[in-house]
Amino acid sequence: MKARILGGIICTISVWGMLMMSQSVQANSLTVDQIIYQNGSGVNATLFSGSVDATITGTGSSTMLTILLQNTSADGAATDAGSPSLMLLTGIGFQLAGVTITGGSVSVNTGSTALNFDSGQSTTDIGNQWGYANSNPDGFGDTGVLALNHVVSTMASSGSTRFEGAPPSSIDGPAYGAVSANETQFGNSLAGVDDTIKIVLDLSGTVNIGNINNVVLSFGSPDSVPDGGCTIALLGSALLGIGAFGRKLRAR
Repeated sequence: MKARILGGIICTISVWGMLMMSQSVQANSLTVDQIIYQNGSGVNATLFSGSVDATITGTGSSTMLTILLQNTSADGAATDAGSPSLMLLTGIGFQLAGVTITGGSVSVNTGSTALNFDSGQSTTDIGNQWGYANSNPDGFGDTGVLALNHVVSTMASSGSTRFEGAPPSSIDGPAYGAVSANETQFGNSLAGVDDTIKIVLDLSGTVNIGNINNVVLSFGSPDSVPDGGCTIALLGSALLGIGAFGRKLRAR
């Protein structure tokens, strides 16, 4: 009897292990390489920030990329209470070769809160307010923005496809983006999510999470790349490091 029970346990563990292997789970926090934003009154672009946690499950035609998109901006990133859209994290773009986004879903992440949602709008499922593109619309293709081939955004664009159809008749962007939990200026006139949005993308090909590059976050209706943005800051750090290394060599 004990041998049969032990054999059953081993068999169960083996099956579970094979199922986990077949799912090919990959998870990582992605580095944000650049931030683009909408210029406006009271904007301090150096205070904009966000985090991106990514998980890949499945393989081949059943690959899914799950993104937790969180607005972590400091209070005061945008101080004009009359322009709350400037405070919203409205999209993400990235470079990933060899795959195509074919669909997916967007929702209010567990533990986050729906703010000022329109009457009749689901307070969990917001796929009707977000779209995806295998290109770079909505300011992601502007001069100075890193090279991208995939964008997910709450901004309406002829180059994007809504995750879900009406209602409403069109995306009400930049509403339904993510507002930082640190923000005190947002008010109650625009719909937003406090503070994390969950994006699930259906992909056509096998993905290695390490191949996701050029991660760009957008705030508001993006039209500007800050001079002090992430890419510039990273370049400055690199130059400082090179300078310090040179000084050490001269000191020797």
